[in-house]
Amino acid sequence: MGQLEPVEPCRPGSLELAWRSVRLNIFVVLGSLVTGLGGCAPDQAIVEPQLVLVYATCSLNREALSPYRTSETILAPTHTPNLDKFSRRSAVLQRHQTESGQSGTSFASIFTGTQAPGHGVYFHPVRISGDVELIGSRFREGGYVAHSWLEHLMAGAHLGYARGVPIPNRHATKLLGDDPEFIAILDRLAGDPKERAFVMTNFTVTHGPYQGRELNRYCDGHPEQCEVGNFEDANFLRMLYALEHIALAWDFEATAEKYKLSSEQKQRLRQIISVLYAADVEVLDRLFGKVMAEIESRGLAERSVIVFTSDHGEAADRENLAFRWTHGMQLAPDVLNVPGMVFAPGQGVKPGLYEKVTRSIDLLPTLLSLAGISYSGLPGADLSPALRGEAQPPDLTAFSHTAILPEPFYRDIEKYPYLHSLFPDRGIDHIQVGLRRGDMFFQLTPSVETRELVPALYDVETDKGKVDNLFDPDNPDHQAALGELGLYRETLTAQYQLPKAHRRLSEEEEEELLRALGYIE
Repeated sequence: MGQLEPVEPCRPGSLELAWRSVRLNIFVVLGSLVTGLGGCAPDQAIVEPQLVLVYATCSLNREALSPYRTSETILAPTHTPNLDKFSRRSAVLQRHQTESGQSGTSFASIFTGTQAPGHGVYFHPVRISGDVELIGSRFREGGYVAHSWLEHLMAGAHLGYARGVPIPNRHATKLLGDDPEFIAILDRLAGDPKERAFVMTNFTVTHGPYQGRELNRYCDGHPEQCEVGNFEDANFLRMLYALEHIALAWDFEATAEKYKLSSEQKQRLRQIISVLYAADVEVLDRLFGKVMAEIESRGLAERSVIVFTSDHGEAADRENLAFRWTHGMQLAPDVLNVPGMVFAPGQGVKPGLYEKVTRSIDLLPTLLSLAGISYSGLPGADLSPALRGEAQPPDLTAFSHTAILPEPFYRDIEKYPYLHSLFPDRGIDHIQVGLRRGDMFFQLTPSVETRELVPALYDVETDKGKVDNLFDPDNPDHQAALGELGLYRETLTAQYQLPKAHRRLSEEEEEELLRALGYIE
């Protein structure tokens, strides 16, 4: 895949599209630059999409996918032919960043096109505020019939994430290629070119504790990775992970010491966890492939806009990570850098690598623009002019923050001393915040001893473990970025005090959802 580049003018209307992406919002003062005016493409047939599909999974370390895998990856190998095929016809967002490592917050940013100060979801599970407009409503108002398959327990219809979708379509399950209603939608689209459908799905097959779905199939394809099963203690180690996955995530070394694991056993345990995760990723690829096969078999691919992404990534076993095999409470590249692929051949989106920084909040305005739907009030950038080659990709600033721990989890926080030391209470004052510009990632972290904010700067492309702190207090550019990051943190804190950030469930509802997803025992 080649790098996306703007081409010479001119197709009428592209200046209007570029201007439409410039919006006044709180992130302008934070240095979030949106699409500027640029050149435009020669005339080409643009097909109004009949199908717009948002396929959003969860806890996906993007280096497990062929389009993002690098030679330096620390993950067990995976075979993802369906996503590899999809990537070859898509714009692959190379520096796509999420808002947070917590699902409720991150799905809210995808579905609303704004971040926590706008959508009010600072922790999960909470009901998203009724005064926030969601993606389903926007597409319904734009003439599309909206459908949802929202299985994710932290961002489902029961919490308001399907707002705008007719009640009969609020499935609490993932979208499967052979779902009868999905098949009926595709048949209607194929039979009538005037039909329009918007479909969104969220779910997880890669959230901890990793299940190792279809593990035998994975081991048949990667026998060298499964040799650990020949050790006498393999069953013990796998059971240990199943029983202690939370403790292993929050403090691996202390938990290994508790069970008196040898160095060899710790290494085998790491390999077992990695293999379980890799097997689940291959299941995800097959699920996606079946959905795409149904779309393609009806000749709808050229009349579709399809986004594949994840709410957040997943930390693996990288050195210098505070926590492993989890997300949420650290600003690690493995957590914040998520897959993002935009497939829209009929709308002029060029396949290739999109190298500039993009954010989850940019997906909604981009999808609306590709579908020809007018909108207002979104801080995210419309990427469609750049994806079509009509304009230079904008230089965007991505802001992110750690999660606020759910209250039922926090009741047992003393079981995890290291986590407790970093987050001594549930207050927003203890969050960590980050700013990405290019490959430079600025971070503010409260000191464990003094709680003063400690600045840092890392090159997250060459230093994924964030070992080498490049922050120079005498560098005016560094100080300017630090000022933007401080303003972002102040905005988070101020908006958190507003009522819409506290749409709590009952204690029983919270515990039931968190337990079902594996956050609490």
